[in-house]
Amino acid sequence: MIQEVINSNLTPFIGNVYLVRILTLAVILLAIVIIAWMAQYLIKKVVMRLINFIILSKSHSEFLRVIAKSNSLDILSHLIAGLIILLSIELIKPHNNIEIAFINVFYKFAELYIFITAVFIITKLVNVLNDYYEEKFVRLKNYHPINSYLKVLILVIWLVSIVLIISFFLNMPPWALLTGIGAVSAVALFVFKDTLLGIVASIQATALNILRVGDRISIDKYNIDGEVLNISINSVRIKNEDNSISNMPTSLLTSEVIKNWQPIKKAGARIIKRSFNIDINSIKICSDILLERLQQLDGVSDYISQNPNLEYTNLGLFRIHIQNYLKNLPQINKKHLIMVRHLESGANGLPVEIYAYTTNVHLENFEQIQSDIFEYGFVVLPIFELKVLQAPSYRF
Repeated sequence: MIQEVINSNLTPFIGNVYLVRILTLAVILLAIVIIAWMAQYLIKKVVMRLINFIILSKSHSEFLRVIAKSNSLDILSHLIAGLIILLSIELIKPHNNIEIAFINVFYKFAELYIFITAVFIITKLVNVLNDYYEEKFVRLKNYHPINSYLKVLILVIWLVSIVLIISFFLNMPPWALLTGIGAVSAVALFVFKDTLLGIVASIQATALNILRVGDRISIDKYNIDGEVLNISINSVRIKNEDNSISNMPTSLLTSEVIKNWQPIKKAGARIIKRSFNIDINSIKICSDILLERLQQLDGVSDYISQNPNLEYTNLGLFRIHIQNYLKNLPQINKKHLIMVRHLESGANGLPVEIYAYTTNVHLENFEQIQSDIFEYGFVVLPIFELKVLQAPSYRF
């Protein structure tokens, strides 16, 4: 009916019946596309918003509420638009082979549009599963995230969909197409190498609990030190301490040395492992006067009374005093090893290392505790008549 009306109006102006029919078909198809687009727009802006509002205000299903919050239902408007195009094409009556071929091509693209929309709906639902999991299991989302597994699932869905699309347009069975994929598999592996490595690394990181969102990590090689914001198939997003953002390939999770600071918080202890560089020339046997003065310090008198026949060195008594000082310090974790020891001497003197763990693991507090300990150590060094080895200063 519509075709006859358009034909009767165009024929007086053009005259060529064949051209009139082509123009009529083009006008009808354009009108179908415009109507479908308007329907999609109205459904998305009115119907879907109303459905989302009803779900959020009335529904008790958490899964439906997550779908509504993510606006995942909006994509259904594209599916309806595709169905409108597909059903409308059925009403067109072609008059020759060219019109039949043109309509068939348009019909194929309408089917492709519906199929791709259906794939997007499926992938949207997969993403909603991750949102639902993170909202439902708040405690587990950082310890056992499923995002990496769902990304793999989405990739598989798209690979299968691409095979089905190609087989659909080539008009051949999907399994027949799969037999020819081996010839291009090498090229595909090369093109998607980083993605495949990222998938493997992401799954390993999740399964082996190497890394989680919220962990603080450092990678010295790339000057990265900060909190993990996101882990995807292709990249890991990290917010550094200076508020800059770093992105590194996910594949590096299993190929680079990554220091994860998160276990420190769990352990409730953070190690102090720093040293004083003592001038070897200041190390000596304690005189009676020095020994008498040092016995006033904590730990020294007990050590001397327990070891009466030793020749005491000022460095030895310094170590005893600092170790006793650490054991009495509330900020030091007594469940872990506390030790003051010598390291190998060299051009920078004799390093005397403090090896202990603090009870407070937060960076600011940890640095404060560590600074207090070493400041005290530098203050008491002259009492033991010890000197720190310093590089000579030069004046020009």
